[in-house]
Amino acid sequence: MQFVFPGLLWALTLLIIPIIIHLFYFRRFKKVYFSNVKFLQEIKQETSSRNKLKNLLILLMRLLAIACLILAFAQPFLSTEKAIKSGTKGISIYIDNSFSMSAEADNESLLQRAKKKAIEIIEAYSETDKIQILTADFEGKHQRFVSKEEARGLIDEIEKSPSTRALTRVIDRSKQAMKTEAFDNKFIYLISDFQKNIASDIQNDTTLNVSLVPLQAVKESNVSIDSVYMKSGVAILNQANDVTIRLRNHSGEKAENIRLTMNLDGRETPVGSYDIEANASLLVEASFTPSNRGWQKASLKITDFPIVFDDQYYMSFYVNEEVNVLSINQSGSNKYVDAAFKSLPFFKLSNASVNAVRYDNFSSYDLILLNDLIQISSGMANELKQYVEEGGNVLIFPSSSADKTSYNGLLATLKSSTLGKFLKENNEVKTINKNEFVFDGVFESRQAANLRLPTTTGHYTLNTFSTTPRIPLLTYKDGSEYLVKNRYQNGYVYLSASSLSSKDNDLVNNAEIFVPMVYKMALSTASAGKLAYTINKDRVLFTQEKKTSQDENFTLEGPIVFIPGQFNRGNELMLDVGDQIKEAGFYDLTLDQEVKETFAFNYDKRESLSDYYTVEELKNSYGASFNIFDNALQSNFTQLISENTTGKSLWRYFLLACLLFLLLEQLFIRFLKN
Repeated sequence: MQFVFPGLLWALTLLIIPIIIHLFYFRRFKKVYFSNVKFLQEIKQETSSRNKLKNLLILLMRLLAIACLILAFAQPFLSTEKAIKSGTKGISIYIDNSFSMSAEADNESLLQRAKKKAIEIIEAYSETDKIQILTADFEGKHQRFVSKEEARGLIDEIEKSPSTRALTRVIDRSKQAMKTEAFDNKFIYLISDFQKNIASDIQNDTTLNVSLVPLQAVKESNVSIDSVYMKSGVAILNQANDVTIRLRNHSGEKAENIRLTMNLDGRETPVGSYDIEANASLLVEASFTPSNRGWQKASLKITDFPIVFDDQYYMSFYVNEEVNVLSINQSGSNKYVDAAFKSLPFFKLSNASVNAVRYDNFSSYDLILLNDLIQISSGMANELKQYVEEGGNVLIFPSSSADKTSYNGLLATLKSSTLGKFLKENNEVKTINKNEFVFDGVFESRQAANLRLPTTTGHYTLNTFSTTPRIPLLTYKDGSEYLVKNRYQNGYVYLSASSLSSKDNDLVNNAEIFVPMVYKMALSTASAGKLAYTINKDRVLFTQEKKTSQDENFTLEGPIVFIPGQFNRGNELMLDVGDQIKEAGFYDLTLDQEVKETFAFNYDKRESLSDYYTVEELKNSYGASFNIFDNALQSNFTQLISENTTGKSLWRYFLLACLLFLLLEQLFIRFLKN
């Protein structure tokens, strides 16, 4: 047994006072004369013995009462292995306020229960201890230690949030705050539902006392819209644009009759109704036809209860009225290229001679095709480099008599594969990379097996470097590359090993390969914004928009309006949104009240997962490193915390014993006869 205030034990020496009083207390007797006292002798002896016993018992009760009172003030406790000695204490309490904490248990949300538990933890400590309240928002006001009273106010202000934090980051955040104070003892309490995606690999620090307070809810079914992507990469005006939607069932039971609808331009149309197997996902195909050009807003929605925060998916995209292609030719246009693009009404092909090219119009084209040029001038090379940097696509078919020095100068600048030796030999393309965007979804499985692939009678070897990432699109039988794709900054470079001339290459005669190939190359883009972004995950955005003056600032307008941080990075503008976006929806990038671009933000899908650690799993995984409160729901949680940090307190028992001994003293005085 140990004492919080052992210095008070000196008061036990005061017990000598009642003992001295008892020993030196002599009652004065009045003399009474009797004629014969021989019959009183026995009675006198018996009465004296009874008086002596009664006085000793009363003395003992008083001594025990005083001793218990002194011990109670010294606050004795039974030390445990985890008991903490007295001294200044810093207590960091993390309250998980992510969307998953909206789940209910006994008609109460886990977040409300977590706030109550935080209050009970606070009550276990003294007024001199310092408290830090931390949430998944990582707000600045939560990065300091406050008094118990102020901590209660901070807890009352906590509301659910789209933010999600790995518990390892939470511990690091608490440790950072504790460095600002000099604490003898440091405590961290993590109150959460302990989803496995945030609670895995928690690292312990021996200088800290970390406790896990798991709260469990009734496991509820949940279906979410997991992801959406557009097959063509970009949307085309007045054309059917296909999207693939992934629906995910996060529960262990089959989800039935999940209705999906799409909203575009304020018009809501049904997509279908679906059944999804337990713990499985389902790919759904849908299409839409935009009737307006420019930035468009669309959303998908499902009917699913009771968890609804992930039932809507926002997406934004730019609709092109037409796709512009420029073919730069050495000696006249290629009739096969002209025919290919004429068959697609939303493509507009322009032909230009290599000697009469207007470089200032490059930015208006989605694809520039170099058709069998013999030489690339330095001026053209510089313009093409800038064009690709800004997000353009270049498709290069080198002439069989090309000036390799001029070509390789451009290709090296674009960090692409370069031209090697020209081989005058027959070769046949063997494989197509159907996993890459250019050929993804172009051919049905039966069609792909019977495709007639291009053959060449002369081609260049393509030199590649280990530091240059490239994607082979078409490959010869011998494993060498016929067509490769390289990314350079915001654009793509497509390089063919053979010319487009029919005397070297029969690609143009293979319409089922050539037409979709150039179509997808014109649509491909590395610089276009994503369909959707994730709150607190995508904290930096990029745009090609330019400010007209340094005094102007872009503004993001949506559920909230704010000015993001703005930094130039090459030809792009970097927008730092940080953690300012809290609500899912559309955010318009405006400059001088004109909408330049639209970003769609959705909640983090990690909160949709209904996979939690049970108390037993937490004990098996972290029981050796952390204190785990498996009985956090009990009513005396404050006492449980106190005993865990200071040992089992005994002062109440000594106080009760003191009262008991005083009661016995009075009983002895009243009922014990002399």
